[in-house]
Amino acid sequence: GSSGGGGGGFGGAQGTQGGPQTFCCFFSVGFEASIAHHFTLLRQSRPKLCSSVLANKAWHFLYGAVELFSPKQYVSPADVELLVDGRPVHIPADCNTVQVFNIHSSADGVDFWGSGQASVKGELGEFS
Repeated sequence: GSSGGGGGGFGGAQGTQGGPQTFCCFFSVGFEASIAHHFTLLRQSRPKLCSSVLANKAWHFLYGAVELFSPKQYVSPADVELLVDGRPVHIPADCNTVQVFNIHSSADGVDFWGSGQASVKGELGEFS
């Protein structure tokens, strides 16, 4: 089975209509989620090992290296259905992760898509 992970603020912030809304910068199913899951278990069981940004990055690197050489099939098209605007998106048979972002960048500000666009002030205002 696949692991799910995500980051950046799940929360019950008040939306513009006054009701609670859930906010998530990204979520992941597969390879990256497995790394995040292992890191979370470490952080919960031995918090002193995860007490700095550098240590956290080192753990993510280590877990990533281990997962890179794992023979696991993280995402199976039979297990995961991806819909965008109500339309199915093909997931290749050799896919190892699916990540969904609603932010321009991740990993300390790396702009993976080369958009060169900064977030706009107030862009996420309805969730703050």
